[in-house]
Amino acid sequence: MLKYVLLIAVAAIGITWWQGHHAEAAAEQASWSRIASELAHRPVSVHCQGIVSAAVDVSPEAGTVQFDASGRPSDHTDLKRDICASLARYPSDRLTPAFACVEKNVPCSSRIFGDVQAVHVLAHESAHLGGQASEAAAECQALHTTAYVATRLGSDRTQAGAAPSSSTRTSTPTCPRNTSPPAACRTSPAKPCARSSRGRVPRSRDPLPPRTSSRAGRRASSRA
Repeated sequence: MLKYVLLIAVAAIGITWWQGHHAEAAAEQASWSRIASELAHRPVSVHCQGIVSAAVDVSPEAGTVQFDASGRPSDHTDLKRDICASLARYPSDRLTPAFACVEKNVPCSSRIFGDVQAVHVLAHESAHLGGQASEAAAECQALHTTAYVATRLGSDRTQAGAAPSSSTRTSTPTCPRNTSPPAACRTSPAKPCARSSRGRVPRSRDPLPPRTSSRAGRRASSRA
């Protein structure tokens, strides 16, 4: 009899933990969806990869947005499980001494680099949700809005201003010629976007980036 009581107790604890974890994850995704909606200038949502999908997934994309045949983007983005985990811990990790590497613009630990990169991925996918099917243009636009996403996740202006450079330390894309400021970086096509990404961070009274036009495409994604 005691054996069954213990089993029931363990099961009850497990169910309670799962319900709490599920509620927390739902709240986090709702928060990220609001940020993405602000950047996309329309209601959109963020979906995180499940445990089973993550176990069998071998694709390189950190996040994806589906586009239909006429170039209209889906109303949601799918983010990899590790990207969502990094976004979830960003608000607490940014308060640790290890996060100082971001402001100092020096190499960070893989954990901190993952945190900042996840912020950039959310900015990148938000550009796609706003209608930008071009990978190059979406990446350049994300370099301009990564700091905004960081502020929405709790960073101050100095910390957020350093986030774009840290998120792209291993590669620095260039701005496409047909992308206009302020949605994209304010540099000439020959100069790296990251040089202008450490500028003014949007504040609550600052206007959000302007709308972008839809482009034809099947699927847009960002890579970790």
